[in-house]
This record gives sequence, structure tokens and C-alpha cells, in this order.
Amino acid sequence: MWNSLGQDDAIQMFSLAKTENRLAHSYLFFGPDRVGKATLAEDFARLLFCEDEISPCGDCLPCKRVTSKTHTDINWIEVGGERDVGFSKSKSKSKSIGIDRIRELRTAINIKPFEGSQRLVVILGSEDMTLEASNALLKVLEEPPENVFFLLLTSNLSMILPTIISRCQLVKIKKVSDEFIKRYMIEKYQFEDSYALDIARLASGKIGMAIFIADNPDYLESRLEIFSRIHKLLNSGLEERFDYSERLAMDFSRDPEKVHNELRMWEIWWRDFMLVQFHSSDKASSTSNVEDFLELANFVEIDDVINILKTIGRSIKLLQSNVNPRLVFDQLVLQTPVIRKK
Repeated sequence: MWNSLGQDDAIQMFSLAKTENRLAHSYLFFGPDRVGKATLAEDFARLLFCEDEISPCGDCLPCKRVTSKTHTDINWIEVGGERDVGFSKSKSKSKSIGIDRIRELRTAINIKPFEGSQRLVVILGSEDMTLEASNALLKVLEEPPENVFFLLLTSNLSMILPTIISRCQLVKIKKVSDEFIKRYMIEKYQFEDSYALDIARLASGKIGMAIFIADNPDYLESRLEIFSRIHKLLNSGLEERFDYSERLAMDFSRDPEKVHNELRMWEIWWRDFMLVQFHSSDKASSTSNVEDFLELANFVEIDDVINILKTIGRSIKLLQSNVNPRLVFDQLVLQTPVIRKK
């Protein structure tokens, strides 16, 4: 039983490779956040350890232990994840995956498996590895221990060392169509057609994002609040803009994911604005802002919209590269268009 949705090519590839006993030792899953990388990694783990003839069955003990993340032959590594310290475990407080984690991993994978004959290493957010950690992992990938498999997951392939990429088989985790997501929302959650379509458009092809929105109704409310802040900022002076930048920087220090989500909302808002300007409102994430956009179109030039979209994308990349957040947000609010009469 595969839980991945819309990844038929990858599922077929892994199933055939397992049947023919030719699974690669290292795979690198890449694709946007919430597109389904972690779900496919769990599916791969169940495929690897399943005891049923038709794997992954999802019902045998190894499959259940994979699902609950209690399988002792799997090492899950991520920022803030558990670390082995002697015979106990502790939560890492680091904001990156450092060389110590890879050294611990190197020790762990050379120990004989406890539950089966194979081991699996899953590194979620591989772009969060420090350079030292990446180089240490590279040495492991160059000469992997027998019967040890590696899954590296990333939403930013450009931040992975080319030498690591060359040691892995690349697997692109693809976006799915709005229609695919809409059908799933209707079948799984019994949503009304229009509501399911709104979620599909907002998810932008990322099934994991769609599921997150469906499971968190407050998300849509917070989205409207962010849209309102963007709209207000267009009429604001420098003081209000720098206040907003300061708030973003403070929020980023406490909860980076919250701010990344806010920036994604910026992208959606301005993309919808552009679609309405080009008479393609049917492709917008929601029709609720169309009238506002039509009114704003009288005061905001299309070149300004293109520029702010580029600035938002650049801001996301700079934050991922650990550039000073306050400088990033100051530039963002300064590049935000100012409503002006034509």
C-alpha cells in the first residue's frame, strides 16, 4: 500500500527495482516544500522492510514500525531531530545539520541491523547540512557500508554539493494538477466543489500543502489576514513599512517556517494580482480578491508587480542562505509598490 499521491512514475520505478533486486544505494528526492517527498520516503522505507510478498503491505510489523518511526534500523535525520547520546536520546537545538550528526550516523550504520538485514538513512532537509557535514556524508556515500541505503530529501537542489548529487540517483517529486487535488479533496474530505477548487489552486500542485490546508481550517483565515496586511502596506509610508519588516524579523527568529509561509502568501497574492491584470482571474488561487485587484490595477504598474515577485523569490533564497533577516525584509518592504495616481 503506497501512501504517495500522484507519484506513479517513482512508485513504478522503485517497485520494479525492488523486484529485480537493483535498488540504488543513494537516492536524492527533490521538489518544492509539501510536494510529497517525506511521504514517498516513508513508502520507500516500507517497501524496503516489508515482510509481505506484495510490498509495501502497510500491515506487517516492520511496515507499522516504519509508519510510527520506531523502526530501529532506520535513522531519521533532520534539523531539531533526535540525537543519540550514549544510550539515551536528546533533541538537537541546532538550526542546521552539523558534522557531529554525521559522525554519529557513521558509527550507527556500521552496527549490525537489529530487526532485519538492511539499514536505511533518511535525511530530511538535506540543504540544512553544514559544509563540514556535507563533506563527511560524501565520504560515506563514496564507500557505503553493505546493505545500507540513503534517502536525501531537499526543496533546494542548488544548495546540495555537486559531488553529493553525483553520488545519488535523482528522483524529482512532481507537482500534480489542480483537478487531481480537487478530486482528492472531494473524495477524502467531502468538500464542496468550489471549496475543493480553492484549496487546489492555493496548493499550487503540492498535494501535501493541500492536505495541510484541509486539516488546518485556520490556515485560510490567516491567509486572509496576510493578504490584508499586504494591501495595507501599499498605502503605508516608510515608518509603517519598517515596522512590518521588524515584526517579520522578530517572527523569523522564533518561527522561520511561519515567515516562510507568509512570504509564500505574498507570492500568491501578487501572482493573483498579475493574473487578474492579464484577464486570467479564472486561474487565480481565489476569486475573493478580484474586485480589489481590478481597482488596484489603476494605480500599480505591471513592471512593479514583476519586480516585487522577483524580490520575494530573492528574499526566500537569501533567508535560506542565512543572510541577515532584517536586511532581507527591509529590502522587501522598500520594493513593495506604492499606490500612486496615474
